[in-house]
Amino acid sequence: ESFILKLPAFSSLPACESLSLVQIDHAQSEGDPRSCYTEHIKAESLDVTLTWDGLGTPTALELPAELTGGKENELYTLLIESTKPSIQINGRTLPGTPVERIQADIKTTTAFLYFSETWIRPA
Repeated sequence: ESFILKLPAFSSLPACESLSLVQIDHAQSEGDPRSCYTEHIKAESLDVTLTWDGLGTPTALELPAELTGGKENELYTLLIESTKPSIQINGRTLPGTPVERIQADIKTTTAFLYFSETWIRPA
């Protein structure tokens, strides 16, 4: 079972049951994580652009395993909320907006960056 399917936010999604790996041909990051940050990914017939705009104040998180989605690993990361995210696939912007989410007792949205995301299995 993959790591992502251990996280409740993803495990119940039908699309996650049929995930397949795709070889990445090119990946590039650009921007300033204090305001707007973008990831460009190219693979076979896919051209994906993920943009996190309207970035908030960085918040350091140190979560014990019992407070993480999979409940197996500790999480250390820097959380930065985005109020204006966008996803483009092959030039088409996907519809939708982020929704409210509580992470580690912090009110945020479902659009965020995790920098230096590190998962550690407790001894």
